[in-house]
Amino acid sequence: MTLDNGKTIIRLRLNLLIATVVFIIYLFFAYFERFDKQIKFPIFGLSDTASTLILVAIYLLVALYPMIFNYNFIYFSDDGPSVVLRFYSVGITKGTRKSIEIEKQRFVGYVKKSGLISSSVALIERVDRRDATYPPVSLTSLTRNERKKLFTMLDRYGSAGR
Repeated sequence: MTLDNGKTIIRLRLNLLIATVVFIIYLFFAYFERFDKQIKFPIFGLSDTASTLILVAIYLLVALYPMIFNYNFIYFSDDGPSVVLRFYSVGITKGTRKSIEIEKQRFVGYVKKSGLISSSVALIERVDRRDATYPPVSLTSLTRNERKKLFTMLDRYGSAGR
């Protein structure tokens, strides 16, 4: 079975694109001299500076939201002889693509961490009679149903939440 949250990541990228376009259009109309005289500013009774500062704050929130909450694109597959988890961080800058591939016979389990804002999972593999734990992967970008599906798939091959 395969799981990926590509639609969520595409929605985040579209929100950023729309916010960028709206912000640029606002700046053009607010500060380009010819349009400034035709369109009556201030908007909502605010000065140009106050309106711009509010829009900058909103834009930065939309742009930095995935980085603040540590959003990852996640691809998980248990098809074939291995359990595969591929992920990269999403944000303004391009994240490093990482992949964890564990043979099903060597997969021991996982450690689930849930916090107020974020949740993560660390996969555990048996290596030479010892358990090796991979670094945790943030699952914040997954919906509740996607997380449930992921943990159901992981439970098939190893013990849960050590």
